[in-house]
Amino acid sequence: MERNLLEKKDTDSLNNLEQIKNRISELVPSYWTGKTVKEIIETIRQEFPKSTNADVMYRQFPDTINNTFFQCDIVSELPFFRILDSSPDLYYSDSIIISNSCDIQEHKRIYSPKVLFSKVITWNNYQKELAKCGAAEKSIQTFYSNLIKNQYTSFFYLPKLEDEDNKVILEESVIPLDHVSYIPSNDLYSMYSTKYLSDNDNGDKIASLSNYGFYLFLMKLSVHFCRFGEKIDRNEFLDLS
Repeated sequence: MERNLLEKKDTDSLNNLEQIKNRISELVPSYWTGKTVKEIIETIRQEFPKSTNADVMYRQFPDTINNTFFQCDIVSELPFFRILDSSPDLYYSDSIIISNSCDIQEHKRIYSPKVLFSKVITWNNYQKELAKCGAAEKSIQTFYSNLIKNQYTSFFYLPKLEDEDNKVILEESVIPLDHVSYIPSNDLYSMYSTKYLSDNDNGDKIASLSNYGFYLFLMKLSVHFCRFGEKIDRNEFLDLS
């Protein structure tokens, strides 16, 4: 069973959440200044830890800077491997880039860095997978209720994104952070377009997260990959005499 981020009783959890909001609002990147800092702090206080509001979760970069891929870009049909019938199988899925932006830019290097990304699965498809695995309808509803509050350490929730004409750009989705793959950065740039699908028929970028979405996603990555959660003193296994 997934570990809940807020494990105390309800009243303690609410107090803890307010403390978290206050602390997080102090931890903004140094390159965010003025209006941006004010806006992100206000959004954190209103929304954290939820990611259900598409208006504050997404933004689209202008063409003047949209000639590259960024961390938290959602890209169409990136490659994954799985084992089927004891043999490797290649398939493709919409995904979100989790590598740091500066690590995946097109620069001349002595090596080609790998771009890490996590699978983006529509909630409609994911709940079908849960049902196929034997999950009861009530359990799926409970999972969804916690998911949209971002209370699981290994899942991130994405709300449905629509354009001005109410055309769906991205369905309501879930990101399982333990479902990760990679592609060399030079292959990403040679095989995929940095243009948005909504603007260009040949585009491969579905959406990008806003400052708040980016900030919240990094918080979730930090909790998922870097928390001290094993409750093991590794010195206990060493003979230090």
